[in-house]
Amino acid sequence: MNNENETMPVMCIAYADQLKEICANMFGIPLERFYMNKSNAWVCITDKFQYTEVKPDDDNIITADDYYDSISNYSNSNIKYWMSLREILVYVGTYVLQQDINKKIFVNIVRNKIREELYHNHNLKYVIVTDHRFLHELEYIKENNGITITINRNSVTQLDNIAEHDLDDEDS
Repeated sequence: MNNENETMPVMCIAYADQLKEICANMFGIPLERFYMNKSNAWVCITDKFQYTEVKPDDDNIITADDYYDSISNYSNSNIKYWMSLREILVYVGTYVLQQDINKKIFVNIVRNKIREELYHNHNLKYVIVTDHRFLHELEYIKENNGITITINRNSVTQLDNIAEHDLDDEDS
């Protein structure tokens, strides 16, 4: 039986946890929705951030890459353009936070959360990082004597962007 004051020797964390929380708060979408099928929900990126699970017209669905490359074309338009939740995560995480603020922002967050857990939990022996998509994230794991296991899900179609392909040439 677990005592409330007992601490566990294992911590699970994902680089994307903070990103999902940021996007949930920014767009007013329940956090749980970012842990479900993110390809079947959309946010209107050009007007009031409306959220829908009804697929918009294909001509009005854009990718994170498209939006980042031509933001002025979309933001100055009267047309409503939509991104899937997966694309929203790519846009905010890759283009806004990593490219425009700091490439290692999520590595820093994970490092700080682990440090905080170690401060409060003296029994911590293992940290499981449940995701990594970028070379610098993989390097952080390896620098800390971590091992990686690659899982390929054939049922999920990869997006065509750096978040999906930065590790293509790496042996995990």
